[in-house]
Amino acid sequence: AGRALLPRARVILKEAGDIKAGIKEDVSSGAGHLSVGLIPTIAPYILPGALKRFYESFPRAQIGVEENLTERLVKKIIGLEIEMAVMSLPIDDRMIKTESLFEDPLVLALSPGHELAKSDDVSIEDLKSIPFIALDEEHCLGEQINNFCYERQINPEIVCRTWNLSTIQHCVSFGSGVSLVPNMLVMTDVSRRCVYRPIEGQSPKRTVVAAWHRDRELSKLAREFIRIVKEEYEYMASNENRDV
Repeated sequence: AGRALLPRARVILKEAGDIKAGIKEDVSSGAGHLSVGLIPTIAPYILPGALKRFYESFPRAQIGVEENLTERLVKKIIGLEIEMAVMSLPIDDRMIKTESLFEDPLVLALSPGHELAKSDDVSIEDLKSIPFIALDEEHCLGEQINNFCYERQINPEIVCRTWNLSTIQHCVSFGSGVSLVPNMLVMTDVSRRCVYRPIEGQSPKRTVVAAWHRDRELSKLAREFIRIVKEEYEYMASNENRDV
């Protein structure tokens, strides 16, 4: 009996979500409403360009954006408060369905005067003996970096732990230490306060995905937003202005 009711339950769930999230769109006319979330280590870099593209394509559309941590965005997806979110793996919740958008490498951020800045690339072993600026593990990126180092038996000398990638850039530029940062930050950094070097060998990277409730069918506007986010990252990668 339970299985017989499952298809109808899924229909009810989708209808309730459409009403709650306000996702009623007419893509052909550029009208509609979309609610999306992004994690803080992605939003500042991909969102400005993606929003510009979105509004150029759908000038009559309305989009609500929430920047928050992965765990909180997952809860909002399950609670039907947002339709989808852009975040990075892993996402450990069976109610969430994901679609891979792109791989975002992590690179080493250094002050211009740092000894390692003279090399084209550096080894993960170099992180053993130098001060390290760490992103708090409340961020999935901070946890990913910590796991990357742990798996390679690297225990960096952490001299500062922060919630903000911008703070990391400032600390690195002052010579307080080095850090691993996402490539999308590098591609948008025109200040040249830091220099960036890839890690030789098996370079760390994160998989950026679109995530939504497994029992919901994405709206057309959501699908278009996913396409635009992919295009924006590709555009950033082809026009990057950095010292790597």
